[in-house]
This record gives sequence, C-alpha cells and structure tokens, in this order.
Amino acid sequence: MSEVLTAPRVITGDGTVTGGAVVIGDDALDWVGPAGALPAEYAALPRTDYPGSTIMPGLIDCHVHLGFDGGPNPAGRMRGETDEQQLVLMLHSARDLLGVGVTTARDLGARGYLDVVVRDAIAAGLARGPRMVVAARPITVTGGHCWFMGGEADSDDELRRMVRTHHKRGADLIKVMSTGGFMTTGRGAGHLRLPDRQRERALRRRADRHRGG
Repeated sequence: MSEVLTAPRVITGDGTVTGGAVVIGDDALDWVGPAGALPAEYAALPRTDYPGSTIMPGLIDCHVHLGFDGGPNPAGRMRGETDEQQLVLMLHSARDLLGVGVTTARDLGARGYLDVVVRDAIAAGLARGPRMVVAARPITVTGGHCWFMGGEADSDDELRRMVRTHHKRGADLIKVMSTGGFMTTGRGAGHLRLPDRQRERALRRRADRHRGG
C-alpha cells in the first residue's frame, strides 16, 4: 500500500530537501520533494511524520559476509556450525542490514552456496533483507585464506571447474583470495597465495561464462 513519509530533511542524492516528503509506492518511490508541493493525487494517502529525523536513500554495503557474526571469532563460529545453522545466521544478518538502512549488499564469501539461497529467498519475498549480490565460495589455494568456505583450487583445471560451478549455481561474481588474510590463522595479508597468471585466468573464465562462452 502506498504511503507518504515526511521529515525535516530528505536527502535525494542531488541535494537535501528541507521539510520534505517521500511517496512510497508498491516497489518504488513515486515522488520526492517539498511536503508543501505534494501533488494532489497523493494527498489522501496515509501519512507518517518523522520529526527531528532525516530520510535518505538506502545504503550500499560492498563487502559483507552474512555468515560471520561480528563477534570475537567469526571464522571459528562458521567452521563450527552446520550449513543449517549458518543459513539461520545469514538470514538474521540480512534482516539486520535492512534494519539499519542497507538496501543493497555484496556478500564476498559464504559456505555451500548459502548466499545464493539467501539472495533468492529475499528476491522472492520469502525473507527480509537487502538486495543481494553474491560471490559464493571465494576461490583460494589449498589451506589459503578462508579455505573453510570450500573454494580451494590449485591447478588451472581446478580453477576452471570452480568458476564454471559457481556460474552454474548462480553466483553473481567471482571472489579470488589472491593473498592471505587476517581471519585465517597463519595466512598473512601481504603474502601472495594465488599467482597472477592463475588469478587472471580465473577472472577471464568468469567473464567468458557471463558472455555465454
């Protein structure tokens, strides 16, 4: 159902409207501008005022891991949980993101293609969360950064199969862990793990799959 929201400040992307109003339609914003200039066609809609507040466009978070809980040892928790437990956590994390104003998020590493499941559930209206863009299992060498997400690949053939499988399962992009990282014990962030030659081939294969080649 459509409704009108008003607030002392409305950020539009082009500037800030003082004493602004936003008309929310079924799946898009129908109108934004000064409340005093609200078109007559919207005058009878339900109206909610947010005094002392600012209405702004949804935020975009370009690097999230819905399967990490933000606690002192998120990698340890992920490694210790079943896929079912991880899925519950990821759905909860997605809902939390939406609750703080994130309307688009990019998940750059999850286990078992669970991020694909979460993305599709949100898109189908079965779960609440931001619009998701997902990478599935990040590709890394054996024992490399985030190896526990299941994306280990060493040879060119293994990289090729991993990229093709990601494409088959619905990943939106490919995440390559070319170096170590702080969340994997013994894998320093500055230590190159995947040679440039293999990394470039993996990315080229993803581009080819995207083009249908």
